[in-house]
Amino acid sequence: MAELGIGAIALRLAVALAAGLAIGFEREQREKAAGLRTVALVSSGSAMLVLGAVLAAPDEVVRMATGVATGVGFLGAGAILRERGEVIGLTTAATVWVAAALGVSAGLGQYALTALGVALTLVILALIGRVDMRRVQSDARTYEIAYAPSAWDEARSGACFAEEGLAATLLALERSAEGVRVTWRVIGRVDRHEQLLRRLPACSSVTAFTVSA
Repeated sequence: MAELGIGAIALRLAVALAAGLAIGFEREQREKAAGLRTVALVSSGSAMLVLGAVLAAPDEVVRMATGVATGVGFLGAGAILRERGEVIGLTTAATVWVAAALGVSAGLGQYALTALGVALTLVILALIGRVDMRRVQSDARTYEIAYAPSAWDEARSGACFAEEGLAATLLALERSAEGVRVTWRVIGRVDRHEQLLRRLPACSSVTAFTVSA
């Protein structure tokens, strides 16, 4: 492998930085956790690590690239959270991982691959991100439902959720002279929740209900 001059090294680092800035700018505009600086640092740092292997131990380049992918995976995992029964931050974690891949490709001098990678990533983040997938994604909600005291039956009440394709877990039950108040944690697609809300008033002795995220 021919020895790299300072100009070639600077060019590879500049391409890695540009790739990170392009992806990071899109993330910054959407106010995501991994913004401009984070993504740019990940891509630049990945390029530096690979370049170090190229200069000092060319036979270890593949091993270094694999190490970068693994190490950045742990970094991205820190952005993944569980909130109200839902997992969030997966796209942010994936973006950090892709930024590292772009840095590796730039560090190896694969400029065409880096450019195509940036373009593909921006298409996924900016264009596909506009498609509203919320209605078919899983959503977790808490239902507090009041039932008539003499007609409460857990199996029949739970069947109301199952008939709409929702998974319901009974969290709390309170009996009084006025009736039975039950708290359910319900998980399922958004459109299924909407269907349930339309038919819930007529379902198994329901007298009142409230829903929260």
